[in-house]
Amino acid sequence: MADSLLLSNSMYLECISLTASSSSGTAYAIITATSSYDRRIYGISIANTSAVNHLTCTLWLSDGTTNYQMGKLDVPANSGNTSTISAVDLFTKSVFGGLLTNSMADNMGVWYFNLPKTWSMKFTYTNTLSTGNEMTFTSFGEIYDSYNIRHTSSGFEQSATFSSATGTNTIDLLSSSIYDRRIYGLSSTSTDGTARTMTIKLSNGVNSYLLYTESILANSGNATTIASGDIFYDALIQGLFTRTADSEGACYYFNLPAGWSITGKLSGSTTGVITIKTIGEVYG
Repeated sequence: MADSLLLSNSMYLECISLTASSSSGTAYAIITATSSYDRRIYGISIANTSAVNHLTCTLWLSDGTTNYQMGKLDVPANSGNTSTISAVDLFTKSVFGGLLTNSMADNMGVWYFNLPKTWSMKFTYTNTLSTGNEMTFTSFGEIYDSYNIRHTSSGFEQSATFSSATGTNTIDLLSSSIYDRRIYGLSSTSTDGTARTMTIKLSNGVNSYLLYTESILANSGNATTIASGDIFYDALIQGLFTRTADSEGACYYFNLPAGWSITGKLSGSTTGVITIKTIGEVYG
């Protein structure tokens, strides 16, 4: 009998960090193999906290036995680690344009790549990662698991506040939940007369992974001439957050699985109040 149609419905989100214990020139899995399901990949982002450039790094496809070279790219020093250097949008790099993007698109025009079960993606970096530094890969998409299509059932909002009292502590911008969630937006406002820098990370409850670093402008959203910050649509991370669209194509969103959270940390204490608001819907 012919194969039945499997729907890509469950969320896929994976973060992997290479550290000083990793070795340059070695092909490490950045999307691990699984024997359970095929996956649809929408985006892959790289953040690099080291102060050195990693040039002509290699991306591989692996069937579990052989690594097949897909192409090479550069990972700039401190990409995603400062408010002026964006995280690397690996998925839409032109060197892979014939395969990863501009190849297959859904009915909303969102590009994706199908990764069969037992296959993985690997990455070989150059140079060295010194102690305390890491190169982090975040990939996301959907799983082909034949589930019935799920719909969001209720909206949610969460606000996080930074003040002189919170200092440089890590704060949940969006705390973990027992539910999967669809995020539509993150915005920031500030009553501080000085711009502040915030690192934004994903956490699975055990480990935290750098996404990118955002500049919170002085008095943003606190004056008629200074707009509030749009963290979700920031060019520094557009390759991750704004990659999937709803059924009308009217709104982009990011799926956050149950048990995951988004955190923020200021590089220095604010003298005012910085508020981060997250809006979205719950998959009930």
